[in-house]
Amino acid sequence: MAACKAKTMPQWPHEYRVRKFQDPKEEQALFEQAVTFIRACGDRRIFEPTGKSAAYFDSDGRQYWTLGVDRHVNRPGPFAGPLRFV
Repeated sequence: MAACKAKTMPQWPHEYRVRKFQDPKEEQALFEQAVTFIRACGDRRIFEPTGKSAAYFDSDGRQYWTLGVDRHVNRPGPFAGPLRFV
């Protein structure tokens, strides 16, 4: 799954993956499993600059989070290739 570098918040470099309805069914299912996993195994944290809550999961020194919708998975830079859900 290819990730995009976020441009709207340059002070917090990160990249994200958006679930697209035209993606193959297998990729959509994998994406939904990743969102479910982050929410079930992660914890709720507040992003201080906005005060918004999100589900976060830490793995291998990286942090993944998902917002209130089921369409985004984010991770901070440095950018190390595509998001991989196993």
